[in-house]
Amino acid sequence: MGDFFSNPALVTAAVLLILVAGSAALILRENRVQREKTLKKLKKSFGKPGNRQLGTEKLASIGAYARSRDAALPAETPSGSAAAKRAVEKAAENGRAAVDDITWNDLALDDVFRRIGGTVSDPGDAVLYDWLRHPLLTKEALASRAKKISLFGEKDSLRIRVQGTLAQAGRLKKLSYFEAMSALRDAKPVGAAKYAFLGLLTLGSIILFFFQPLIALFVFLALAVVNLAVYISLRDKTGVYVTAFGCVLRLIRCGRELSKDGIAELPEERDRLKALLEKLKAFKKGSAFVMAGAQVNTGLGNAVLQYINMFFHLDLISFDRMLSAAQGEEDTVAELLGLLGGLDAACAAAGFRASLPSWTEGTLHESADAAMKAEGLYHPLLEHPVPNNISANGGNLLTGSNASGKSTFLKSLALAAILGQSLATVPAKAYAAPFYRVLTSMALSDNLKGGESYFIVEIRSLKRILDAANAGGAPVLGIVDEVLRGTNTIERIAASSEILRTLAAPGELTFAATHDIELSYLLEDCYTNYHFEESFDGKDVVFDYKLREGRAVSRNAIRLLTAAGYDEAITGRAAALAQNFEKTGAWERA
Repeated sequence: MGDFFSNPALVTAAVLLILVAGSAALILRENRVQREKTLKKLKKSFGKPGNRQLGTEKLASIGAYARSRDAALPAETPSGSAAAKRAVEKAAENGRAAVDDITWNDLALDDVFRRIGGTVSDPGDAVLYDWLRHPLLTKEALASRAKKISLFGEKDSLRIRVQGTLAQAGRLKKLSYFEAMSALRDAKPVGAAKYAFLGLLTLGSIILFFFQPLIALFVFLALAVVNLAVYISLRDKTGVYVTAFGCVLRLIRCGRELSKDGIAELPEERDRLKALLEKLKAFKKGSAFVMAGAQVNTGLGNAVLQYINMFFHLDLISFDRMLSAAQGEEDTVAELLGLLGGLDAACAAAGFRASLPSWTEGTLHESADAAMKAEGLYHPLLEHPVPNNISANGGNLLTGSNASGKSTFLKSLALAAILGQSLATVPAKAYAAPFYRVLTSMALSDNLKGGESYFIVEIRSLKRILDAANAGGAPVLGIVDEVLRGTNTIERIAASSEILRTLAAPGELTFAATHDIELSYLLEDCYTNYHFEESFDGKDVVFDYKLREGRAVSRNAIRLLTAAGYDEAITGRAAALAQNFEKTGAWERA
């Protein structure tokens, strides 16, 4: 024992070994405590609406994975352009539709994504977002996804086991896993030899303390300044890559745990996991120190390892080897992210189902028949929704008063198709329809940046629906709210009638809402009329939000002015003007 303590090198090595072992033990303990908390949370939160606060920047980061995979068509892409056609064709080749930015914003799908919630990892966020952005177009693919979702809904122990494991992957604060890992394609080796030399000098200065304490102190302090400068300098250059390494290692860890019979009920996924992990087995060696610099780690044990890296550069010494192991396997890593994220997303979809008052997988078919039939259809973001029934084909026109429920119903139809084709979960009691390509033109605004008026934005938006219908492929579900509202009444009605007539062609299902009652007459040969109505109790306008057949026969704009407290002189004169116009067809005071 005396010989041991008289050997400075052995003592120093022992101290460092104790620090590393202690840090590892702390990390394991912290992970165990965190996992126990996660498991308790998973049991309590299942079937509850999602409530994560996600800003615009974070949602854009989450969406990077979806944008990389037969990317959804950006709203600013010109309709009919080569880029537009390629995006749609590429999605269709992969059995997926592409929800473009206009439709995504019209339907508030960011809010739907938040409402679904239920994911526990960054990969799960990415895949769930991708599913919503790219609804499926084939029965086989949807049936496979629906089977996993149902399995996680039926087997609590399996779901908790899977999400308890995937929660260890965690989430990054700024970047997404996919963005960080994509950066590895541009990474360059740092040259491990010089950092190994610096680490050895630092170790030597510590050993020197046993012989020349004063000299050792000055040498150690000098090296500390150099090491700190190197650490700060390279942190900015290699930080994103170190974070990416941490992401890959977390995925490997989760995959390894699940592949050991953690998902025995899903043999195909388990076997594929094993094959992917075999390709990445060289990546794991010497990873603890690189992990200490990744954004995914927290806790005291990790902090100790970071300080060790700061002085001995063990992370940089491992950097080149890990980079070599990662480059060339980018597709393997991306597939691993998609597979694990898909398990998390399926668990979240099961929780979404459990949170709904009613839902159905529906009956979806691959055919040119665009007809839809739904019972008890409702909007999933409403706390107290009013369900409606619909059986429709071809063109369908909705009229009715302001705030009567037209827009909400239109959004419910589009969301039914998207959720049914992405999560095999339709907010309804029954649903039968083909696989649609969904395009909407609803919540538009001026393009100030591009210098385009509301009307220009609107006609471009409508043109892309016409182009999609003319391009062939799966039936188009076109949803239009207030056609051409950005122009004068005469031209609006004339142009709207012809655009809507074109959208009523076979193989399309179109729903349009309008305040122009004239359209319900001009299009009655090719559009079925529906309406929403209201009642007036003498004081307030009351809506029941129920869909009815036929055109609307009442208006409520002036009544709403009365209910809002406008002077009776204003509302009375307005009512008289309207009544006189209905009688004479001219705007003259009676």
